[in-house]
Amino acid sequence: MKQSTRDEILPKGSPVETLAAERTDCALAGEAPPFPSGSEQRAVVFIDGNNWYYALKDLGIRSGALDYRRVARRLVEDRQPRRVSYYVGRVVQPLSRVRAQTAFVTAIREQGVEVYFGKSRRNPASARAEEAKAALLRAFESQEPEVPGNLMRVLREYCAAEPGISQFVEKQVDTMIAADLVEGAYRDEYEVAYLLSADSDFVPPIRTVCRRGKRVFVVSPRRGHELRNAATGYLVIDHDWFDGLYL
Repeated sequence: MKQSTRDEILPKGSPVETLAAERTDCALAGEAPPFPSGSEQRAVVFIDGNNWYYALKDLGIRSGALDYRRVARRLVEDRQPRRVSYYVGRVVQPLSRVRAQTAFVTAIREQGVEVYFGKSRRNPASARAEEAKAALLRAFESQEPEVPGNLMRVLREYCAAEPGISQFVEKQVDTMIAADLVEGAYRDEYEVAYLLSADSDFVPPIRTVCRRGKRVFVVSPRRGHELRNAATGYLVIDHDWFDGLYL
């Protein structure tokens, strides 16, 4: 079989090892203990919920439509899956999104996925954008008799639309993932970790884990140059990779 490069799309059913980095930090682990054979390797899966959600959305896939037991099995192959953990900021409003998140979390917990919540806080940039839109609308309304009717209609539709900036930002989620990744390595809870995210903030913990003699595969539909250079392998997955992984 031809060796794939780390930037290639990972076809459905291809062994993840084909995208192993040639000589990254993970390959230079130093005086690491002998690495177990495939079926003896313990594997863990860490999912950066928000990053994963939007990466799937780019592919036209709903995160809630997936069977995460099957996703994990396809990733770990013949290794021993020890845990699948999903990390996300807790939605606090509006009520419709709170209910949607509650339903999603309930569903994946029933699949055996551990869920860990960070905090969600109001995005200051979103608040400023909403204030600017309100001020703009007030300014035009004060001159409404002189403003063409079709322009006022478009302006009101624009101001009523969903903001282009996220209204809330997550806090502590990346920190929790990094802590579990590193702590698990030092406690020798796994040989191989799969990180479902394209966030370059994870480069330092990945390098720490690799120096401990562990392997880390980053998995995402998106590409990430820094993560690719830090991890054992960077698995770029496409829409077809998810065939057979839906509920």
